[in-house]
Parts: sequence; structure tokens; C-alpha cells
Amino acid sequence: MIISVKTNLANQTDGVEEAINGVDKEGLDGEYIEEVSEEEKVLEAEVRVISTEKMPIAERKLEKLMENAKVVMTEGNYRRAVQIYTKILRTAAGDMKKQAHELLGLARERNDQFAHAKSEYKKYLNCYPLEPDAERVGQRLAGLLTAAKKPKMRIVKVKKPKKINEKPKWRIRNYGSYSNFYYRNQSLQEGRDTRVNRNDLYTNFDLNSRWISEDYDIRYKYTARHQSIFLPDKENKSRLSALSLEVRHKKSDLYGKIGRQSRHSGGVLGRFDGAHISYDISPKVVINGVFGFPVERTKKTNVNTEKKFFGVSADFGTFNEHWDYTAFFITQDNRGVIDRCAIGGEVRYFNPKKSFFTLIDYDVLFNAVNIFSFNGHWTLPSRTILNLMCNYRRSPLLMTNNAIRGQGVMELDDLFGRYTDKELQSLAVDRSAISKSFTFGATQQISDDIQLTGNFTVSRLEGTVASGGVDAVPGTGNQYYSSLQLNINNIFFKNDSIINGLRCSNTSRRSTYAYNISARIPLSPYNS
Repeated sequence: MIISVKTNLANQTDGVEEAINGVDKEGLDGEYIEEVSEEEKVLEAEVRVISTEKMPIAERKLEKLMENAKVVMTEGNYRRAVQIYTKILRTAAGDMKKQAHELLGLARERNDQFAHAKSEYKKYLNCYPLEPDAERVGQRLAGLLTAAKKPKMRIVKVKKPKKINEKPKWRIRNYGSYSNFYYRNQSLQEGRDTRVNRNDLYTNFDLNSRWISEDYDIRYKYTARHQSIFLPDKENKSRLSALSLEVRHKKSDLYGKIGRQSRHSGGVLGRFDGAHISYDISPKVVINGVFGFPVERTKKTNVNTEKKFFGVSADFGTFNEHWDYTAFFITQDNRGVIDRCAIGGEVRYFNPKKSFFTLIDYDVLFNAVNIFSFNGHWTLPSRTILNLMCNYRRSPLLMTNNAIRGQGVMELDDLFGRYTDKELQSLAVDRSAISKSFTFGATQQISDDIQLTGNFTVSRLEGTVASGGVDAVPGTGNQYYSSLQLNINNIFFKNDSIINGLRCSNTSRRSTYAYNISARIPLSPYNS
């Protein structure tokens, strides 16, 4: 049993009115802020928590990641295992770091990344030359080095005769979740009848199936939510986040995925209905192709064929043990008009102490940068973690479809008789503001039970000009946000936690100063 206590003290000073009106739950861009399934974020979320979590809670989370890595190794998903062990090494220490280092080398070896595997084994032997396991790692390294040498005699591979009518052996794993949440809200007013404001039931589905054989790795995914509304004259609602089938042929390195899915690389901006195929033409080069229809809101369960896109990309790496690159081209059509046509690239660098990711998306139709992003991470020997994020983007992203904003129409073709293609593109640029943000953060592990984290952010949204009968919207100016958080563990009881937080903001609308404290106290022993 857990007791949580939270206290908040805040002082707010009203400033000028909001620069941009009409911002509702659909977000600044007018697009619904969708829920992301737990499976899509669980690994990154766990690693991010470990980087800022207290000990020994962080150790338990690392142990959970180690267990997940062992499971995917057993299933033969060595590429995924490489990702998990690499992330574990960012924060692990002691025996766990030593074990993860060895298993990372083994995962790379089984994933046919022999150069990387040899590098990991050498790093292990340099760091732990006197450990009992060093002999085993040395034997694996020697085996790779021997295999790399040319044999003096020609080796003839004898094919094992196939048995007639031999059926492939499949390992099948089905898993998922199902949940219900009921909400009811009613008002009681003196002298009036009771009024029911809300009465609905949410049903969530997350179903997964995986079929693995010697040649194939097949996965099926279904994620959806249904809202049953028990009020008169109200219709039920459904959302479909994922419905996809993916197949990987292990021997040919050919991969394909069809259905409703999400992708945030190669110029694809999120969820879509369509297909993604890839082929490993060499250990360091992967070619990707995508075709589909953007999904702007998950509540639309049908396929919107009026907008369609096509894109190609190439992934290169890993080079010099740390560098990966992606280059892409993508184009999108909206009812016969070019909606988006972009080129760009991604650069990734990673080692256990520091890493960064950068992305640029340049639209050749509008001759403007759509997105530029940089995210860096650096771990110092003093147990200090530094983070830096810089973002420049159009808000909403540059697309010809932006021209409908403020025109009183729902679809782009409603404007075809009023404006030319060039005029539509000009209106689209006028409706797309420029958003800039800069964030610097630092986390200091003072002791095993005390951690201090601080962040500072400055952001700015530029204004838009008047055109096409739509008024100009002023910018927000610079807006400042800062926070400081002190986490303390094991003060009064084992596994208890007290978090002290201070937040300050200075925006065009108001200045806010808030202090909060929360306590987490276990009343009975538990394992997690």
C-alpha cells in the first residue's frame, strides 16, 4: 500500500492577454493531441526515468530492462536486444554494467555485427581484465578473429537435406491488455433537478501477437479505444491508434509492415494508413520506402484517401562505432495539389558517456526549413548528466492545406475556385508561425539517495501576417520557464520518497511561481 501526499503553493500575476486565441484541447496546431500506446514509449520512458531517478529505485528499473533484454535475446530479436543493452549502459554501474557490456557484444555478434561485437569484447577485456568472465569473453573474441581469417583450404558447405513435408516450427507469443474506466459527473442545485453532465465508459484494447520461425518474424498489433456515452442524443466514439501486420524475412533482410502505424523517421511525421518496406542491401545500408495516407485524428477509423504521400529514405551506419545517418525524400498530394515536398536528414551519435540526435526537414515546395532539432546528452565523471535541446519548427508544419485556416471551409478543394495554386501556397506560409525553443538541464546525483535536477527553457512563437481576409496574430515574445527538483529517498522508511519542486514561469500572459512537495510512503513491504 502506498500513501501519496502533495502540497502546492502558487502565486500568479496576470499579464497581458494570450497572444493567440482559440487554443483548445486540440493543441496550437489545431490537431488533436493523440495518445501514444504504452508499448511505443515504455523503453524510452524507463531509460529517461532512470537518468533522473533515485537509488535504489533506478536499480530496480535497470533490472527490469535487463530482464526485457534477456527475453528478446531468447526470442531471437537481436537488433532490439542491442538497443536495450546500449541504453542500459548509459546509467548502469558495477556488476550490472559489466554484464550488460558482455551481453551487448553477444547480441551484436548474433546480429551479424561482427566488427561491433569485436569492439565490445575488447572494451570489456580492457575494463575487466582480471574478472573470472574475462576468459569466456576472450574466447568469444578469439573465435571472431579466427573466423575473419581466410581458410587455407576451401571449405565446402554441405546442405542439410530437407525432410519431405517437414513443417516449419513456430514459436507463438500472444500478449496485450484490456481495461475499462467509468466516468460520471452530475450537478445538484437547490430547487432544481439533478443534472448529469457526464456518463460514459472507456474501453481500451492493446493486443499483440508474434510468430517466430527459422525464416520469419511476424507481428500483429491492434490498439484501440471505445467510448460508450450513456446520455441522450449522444453518439458513441471510437479511436483506432494501431492496426498493423509486419513481416521480416530473416535470411534476406526484407521487411514489410502494412496497416495503421506510426513512424517518426525518414520524413514521416507520425501516424498513417499504408505500408513501410525496407531492405538491408549491406550491413551498413538500409533502403526504406513508405506509401500511405496521413491520419490526422485517431477518431477517424476510415482511411482518408484524399491525402496521400510517398517517400524513400536510406539509413547508413554504424560508422566508427558511434555514427548513424539517414537521408530522405518525401512528397504528399492533397486532392491533386502538392501539399508537401521535402528533403532532409538525420544524424545520430552515441557512446555510453555522450550522445546526440539532430534532424533537418527542408521543404523544397516552400523553400523553407520546416523542422530543425538537436538533442544532446552528456554524462560527466562526477555523476552529472547534462541535457541540451534546441528546436526550430513551423507551427503548424508547412503544408498547402494550411491555407484553409480562417477561410470558413473544411477541405482544400473548397478554395480551388477562389485561389490559384501559388496563392494557396502563399496563404499556407502566412498561416504557419515560427516556433523556437531552447532547453538546458542538469541532473546531479549527490548520493545514492539524493538527486538534484534543474531545467531552464526559453521559447518564442513568432506572429503571423494578415492575408486572405484573415487577421494577423501577434507573437508571444520570449517566454521563460525554469524548475528545480530535489529527490530524497529512504529518509524515514525503506523505499520512501520525498520530492521537493520549485517552478517559475514568465510568459506573455502571466508570471507563475509554484512550490510543491510530494511524499511516497510504503505501508507494507513490496517488490518492484
